Amino acid sequence: MKSAILTLLASAGGALVNAQGYLIPSNPFRLVLRSINGTLDGTELNACHQGAATEGVCVDTERIYSGSTFFHNTSIYHSKPSNPDASLTPGILYSMASNMANPLFSPGNSSYDAVYFDEGEAMYLPRYYDDTRTPPVYLTAVVRVENWCVCLTKINYLRETVVWKIRVRGVPQNPTCQKVRV
Repeated sequence: MKSAILTLLASAGGALVNAQGYLIPSNPFRLVLRSINGTLDGTELNACHQGAATEGVCVDTERIYSGSTFFHNTSIYHSKPSNPDASLTPGILYSMASNMANPLFSPGNSSYDAVYFDEGEAMYLPRYYDDTRTPPVYLTAVVRVENWCVCLTKINYLRETVVWKIRVRGVPQNPTCQKVRV
């Protein structure tokens, strides 16, 4: 898969869109874990209910379900219909009291958190400046940060989910977290 910004994702379990020129979906794809933990390695991720019209990214290590199918949707605003179909937009739920953040999908597209894929199809967030130095400096090349973990979390339900470890340094404060690649 080519490097792409995921601005709008729709999951098969969530909201498949009827693209009528306004929403243009990519080819379907799945999100798969890579881990030194053999139980997690190769596991496909699922969209899972986390609240009213909100989906999380869950792990099914028992492999009861096949993974959710995702799409990268782009929009053509000059042909926007008056009542467009809705996608689920990825965002990240942050807590100031934690160094972990939960990716969630919810309706609308007024704000989103973009993720990227490298040439090897690994999902990452770009880092443009280094604030670990004094004074902070812009980087001459973008650094691809992969701080994905699988942790036991509770947003509204106790689930094993994919989370983002905030900060470049340090370890997750959630003791159940295991480092993974997505």
